[in-house]
Amino acid sequence: MRCAAADKLRKNLEPPDYKHVALGLIFLKHISNAFEAKRAALLAEDAVAAEDPDEYLAENVFWVPKEVRLSLCRPTPSSSIGKLIDQP
Repeated sequence: MRCAAADKLRKNLEPPDYKHVALGLIFLKHISNAFEAKRAALLAEDAVAAEDPDEYLAENVFWVPKEVRLSLCRPTPSSSIGKLIDQP
């Protein structure tokens, strides 16, 4: 039985190529969770430090630039998740 949700996400991708999309999103979710946890801790101490990439790298946390943070991938009524992900 095929999964309708996966078909909607995949659109015209062949099944072997779908792993590249899925694994990329899983990786983004993983680094975003660690980044947001560290960011919250830094914001509680010093708002300026929360925007310093070195603060994250010092604790082996990926720095996630504002343009690619997972919170920006939330679709709005005038957009779709596919368009948001594909934007350079």
